[in-house]
Amino acid sequence: CSLRPPLRQLDLARRWLERNVGPGKTVISLTLRESPMQAERNSKIEEWQKLIDHYRGTNVVFVVVRDFFTVYQKPALTGDNVVECPEAVLNILFRSALYEAVDLNLFVLNGPCCLCFFNPRTRYLVFGVPSDPESDRTRRLAFRDGLEPGDHVKGAGRFQRLVWEADEFPIIRREVEHMLSVLDRPIDTPSASFSDSGS
Repeated sequence: CSLRPPLRQLDLARRWLERNVGPGKTVISLTLRESPMQAERNSKIEEWQKLIDHYRGTNVVFVVVRDFFTVYQKPALTGDNVVECPEAVLNILFRSALYEAVDLNLFVLNGPCCLCFFNPRTRYLVFGVPSDPESDRTRRLAFRDGLEPGDHVKGAGRFQRLVWEADEFPIIRREVEHMLSVLDRPIDTPSASFSDSGS
């Protein structure tokens, strides 16, 4: 399977980034799960805030995409390196384009991840993939998707990884720093323009 956002939406996403983030930044989208259903699967907000705080004063900017249930509510994550993008919550084509346009996408396992799973031009880390062999969710992943602990989505490239561990700060930091290194996105040094990140 392959999915690409329309070129017009990709142009809009790049313009949105130019206006709201600016040049010379390493841009990371952070999609939050904040659902009243199966709340135990939600993003651990305190852990993600630690990641944001860790990168304050650097060239890393986080574009936060809230859950539909919380869009336009008081910000969950704060900092001078945070920009919320409600447009991506309300328009799936724009969301898909944003995920392609940024340098890296961060998730907990959730529906919006599929926009990255099916687009080979995105770069992502997905945390909270259940690895307990006794868990119903782990069994469902094995039955439905053929995924066993440690696997990645079929067809995933080197910049597309499932993390079979919880979204806890030490784990998130380790994986993000490794991926930024692989992507050659140095911290505190102006990175390549986000408009080039999809090429």
